[in-house]
Amino acid sequence: MKKIITFLIAILFIFNFSAQTLKTYTGVFENGKAVYQYYENEKADRIYEGSFSYITKTYSVLGQFKENKRTGKWKISATNKFILKGKEKLGVNTLISGSYVNGNMEGVWTFSNSTKTYNPKTKKASPKAEKVFSNAIFKDNHFVGIFIFEKILVTKTVITGQFNDAGFVDGVWSVKSPKIIEEIKYKNGLEYSKIVKDITTGDKIISYDSSAFQEQFWKMYNFETKMAKMNDKIYFLDTIESQNQAITLWNSDIYAVEKFGTIINPLYHYKRGQNAPHAYEIKIVACDNNTDCYKQFMQQKNAELERIQQAQIAEAEKLRVEAAEKEELLRIEKENEVKKELERVKVETITLTVKSAEQLTEQKNYKEAILAYQKANELQFSEEVGMRIIEAQKQIHRIDSLHEMKEKIYTKMNQTATDAFSKTAELQIPLKNKKKVYASNYILCTDYLKINFNTKKDLLTKVMEENGQNKDIWTELDEKSVEQINEMQILADEVSKFQEAVLDATTKNNKAKLRVLNSSINPKTIVSDMINFKMN
Repeated sequence: MKKIITFLIAILFIFNFSAQTLKTYTGVFENGKAVYQYYENEKADRIYEGSFSYITKTYSVLGQFKENKRTGKWKISATNKFILKGKEKLGVNTLISGSYVNGNMEGVWTFSNSTKTYNPKTKKASPKAEKVFSNAIFKDNHFVGIFIFEKILVTKTVITGQFNDAGFVDGVWSVKSPKIIEEIKYKNGLEYSKIVKDITTGDKIISYDSSAFQEQFWKMYNFETKMAKMNDKIYFLDTIESQNQAITLWNSDIYAVEKFGTIINPLYHYKRGQNAPHAYEIKIVACDNNTDCYKQFMQQKNAELERIQQAQIAEAEKLRVEAAEKEELLRIEKENEVKKELERVKVETITLTVKSAEQLTEQKNYKEAILAYQKANELQFSEEVGMRIIEAQKQIHRIDSLHEMKEKIYTKMNQTATDAFSKTAELQIPLKNKKKVYASNYILCTDYLKINFNTKKDLLTKVMEENGQNKDIWTELDEKSVEQINEMQILADEVSKFQEAVLDATTKNNKAKLRVLNSSINPKTIVSDMINFKMN
């Protein structure tokens, strides 16, 4: 019996393993081409698993899937691409990046998009680009922490704010444009103050504060019925999705471009396994006496009256026995002392945290500095600290771009040399067939070039090893390595040109050019003469 069970388990294991075998698809996909990994489950459904690449005429999408859900870092980009709509054309430059966990947006995301419209008659681009930049933080697919939005179209509009850990708008939100400044204050999703001013005149266009009304609402609020009765009206709380141009940039399929119309939001260019993030607000909504919510409130109230009355009688008796005025005053005094101490500790913590962040910034440790600034803003929001976060993020982006540029030119240089040296063996034989001295001098030259190149490469490797692999900073050694890579690219190009010259002479049996290989005992001279050979 045990042998049969063991055999069945082995069969199931083999079946499951074969069902999970990864395959790779490469080819036509939606509006472009894609390369991705997947497996088919027992129902023959295709489950995306592993790396994913999708490229269209406009955008490039790179990411990872795990069990059909997005995971890890994702990037949507476009460099000098175009979107056509009839005779109209839109130039696009885009970079959106961030991470997913189990299909949900998580951590810091950046959204950068620049567009230029083209006149269909003159075929000229608009003089200035429409630029949008936003930085948001997510937790389990809802907004948290500091939020920043910038839009430049002739003039600049900046929106800053924050969310609490549950995804509700919180604290002070501001909107700044050349003519209008707007400040809205929230507490855990509930707006209680708003001021809109004309910057040019100083006049208040909108100004209200509902703090007193909300204070009265909470005094009258019944947490069991989830309603409050004030001034013969019933009020209740309603949670809604928060919407403005800054937030919809992140959760709307549509992206509006001035003088061009709407296009698909680049973030949603490819939607498989994607969930739009959420942001919430709370509204206090009034019930009229004839509405169902009012009738429901009265039914609940009447049903609870007897129980409440009995509870009040018992509570009153308890208070008469236990309460003492002196003890109550002492409790209040101690509570106030605790509040003062908590406030002092809070201010001290914020000061130390900001100071630590400033030290990290001076050390160019921008990622750790951002974490410290964010911690300070969680304790008490500061617009100045928010702007420091933006500057640190810009520095990180600049350093990432420099390292990416360095890696690209290093790879190009190395590939050029590798390709050129790889031709040595195949060129040696035809040269030897023509004249042994040609082949021997050719090998002498390639050895000279290889030694020269490898010597430089060893020096470069030493510089790069001294600098380490820390890509979070950009040092003078990084600058030095870039200079040496460019110098090596010249050497690699020289090797390539020499090989091309020898190949040309061999293929065309150019005897005059072949004789250059036997014209000197100095390999440097031979290489130079071959590259610069001209028929007399």
